[in-house]
Amino acid sequence: MKADYIDLSSNERISKSDGLPQGGPLSPILSNVYLHKLDLMMEELMEKENSNPISRISSKYNEVHTLISNKRQTINRTKNLELKDKLLKEVLDLEKLRATLPSKSTNYQYSQIWYTRYADDFIIGIRGKKNVAEEIKLKVSEFLETQLKVKLNKEKTLITNAKKGRAYFLGAELRVLKSRTHDNKKTTRVYKGRARQIRVPSGKTLILAPLEKLVKKLADQGICLIKNFSKREIIPKRKTA
Repeated sequence: MKADYIDLSSNERISKSDGLPQGGPLSPILSNVYLHKLDLMMEELMEKENSNPISRISSKYNEVHTLISNKRQTINRTKNLELKDKLLKEVLDLEKLRATLPSKSTNYQYSQIWYTRYADDFIIGIRGKKNVAEEIKLKVSEFLETQLKVKLNKEKTLITNAKKGRAYFLGAELRVLKSRTHDNKKTTRVYKGRARQIRVPSGKTLILAPLEKLVKKLADQGICLIKNFSKREIIPKRKTA
């Protein structure tokens, strides 16, 4: 479509002979119609890949968990205070051991895939090896070029380890908490009026606002001046236009 747009940084009118104006209501509708074939291809891929179980309950974790449960039941039944104290110490030791064990064992012969698309932006989550991510990226790239005649944006289409870095999608940053033994994140929960510290489970996804990027955008538009972002020394400026 022939559609001009205004570059807000230079106030210039720019002419385009193809594509749609960014932010127009027609753009996401046409994206949904045109990329429906990609959705079908990804559904087929997910059905194939997700049919095999990648995680199983760890036998060692299950063994320790069962021991704790059995000893706690004995504590509740017995009236012998000496035996109660002894069993309670054993339970505390076992709970410390359980905290170091992964609750599930992962078989990386298989993979699991999740796919989400919003208009022309999509993200593919992969639980598996990096080479699987590379293969899927190549499949998607080839499908888009051969079937739909469009190309992936190489600068934006990245393979990110969400435990080490942050994936960027729809203006938000996504990351995943690390393993139980290497990243014991804690959070506070109140139970029966008593505050307790509990461990956040491994694999929990965090959705974060990219504050530094947002503030830099405001600075580029002359709305503020960044002296030192890490110390939050940001000075607002008036916009006279």
